[in-house]
Amino acid sequence: MAKNFAELANELLNPAPAQTAAPTTGTDRVKAKVWLNLGVTLPMQQEDGSMVDTFISIPVGVPLDTMEPMVARGNNVENNQKVEIGNMFMEHLQQWADEEVAEGESKTLTVEVQARRVKAQGTAGTSGAGGTNPLVAELHKHIKLVK
Repeated sequence: MAKNFAELANELLNPAPAQTAAPTTGTDRVKAKVWLNLGVTLPMQQEDGSMVDTFISIPVGVPLDTMEPMVARGNNVENNQKVEIGNMFMEHLQQWADEEVAEGESKTLTVEVQARRVKAQGTAGTSGAGGTNPLVAELHKHIKLVK
């Protein structure tokens, strides 16, 4: 008996357990050995009363040595150039860490930090992205909903 569209769609969207890929475990991934930590250096009083500059980082660092380069896609020259420079910067940081930071050692590097908030989901100019689409009102004038 041939399957109808709904049955085929259900099989694609909800595969049987045997068809589902096994979850990735922590042992499957390469463990990072070099981390970029974002933080601030503050004077901290020691038990003997002396002050020592101490680096205090945010809870999670960025794994540097396992980071992969980004692939530049499309015809946007400016974006492709930014991707290329970002990849070069990553490679320079990886090389610097390999050559200058010994096991168990920390070194401080001065870099810029940028905070970026992700835009709302949706395509630019649409209501899904927080915009106002003047065609929505026109659509409502011309279409009657079927109940």
